[in-house]
Amino acid sequence: MWRKRDQLGEVRNFFAFACGFARHEALHLIRAKSRSGGGFLSERLVATIAAEAEREPQNDAYLDALGHCLAKLPSAQRDLLKRRYSGLESVKQMATKMAISPASLTMRLQRLRQALVKCIEATRAGGGGAA
Repeated sequence: MWRKRDQLGEVRNFFAFACGFARHEALHLIRAKSRSGGGFLSERLVATIAAEAEREPQNDAYLDALGHCLAKLPSAQRDLLKRRYSGLESVKQMATKMAISPASLTMRLQRLRQALVKCIEATRAGGGGAA
């Protein structure tokens, strides 16, 4: 998906888009493996898994809460998360640029993730949450 991010445009339901993309990629891999004699999943199984995932109604609420909680973070913390999860830099590379140890950066990221989880849970429970 990252390689094709420029094709995303304005996606209203990212989860549904991501599920469709993953299903397409899985089916492509299954067909390629079956041609070479190494099939491991059936197309029917992939279709069943995809259908179940798309039925999860809480995903939109979860993503909405995540967006809300990310917006509440200070910009430096949001930027740190973006850098880490963009896939362009490793923790070691980031830590070197920040002149801190990888362990220190890992702890900082862990605390941010924990704060986001608490905020998401509070937001979904109707409490608004504090990131």
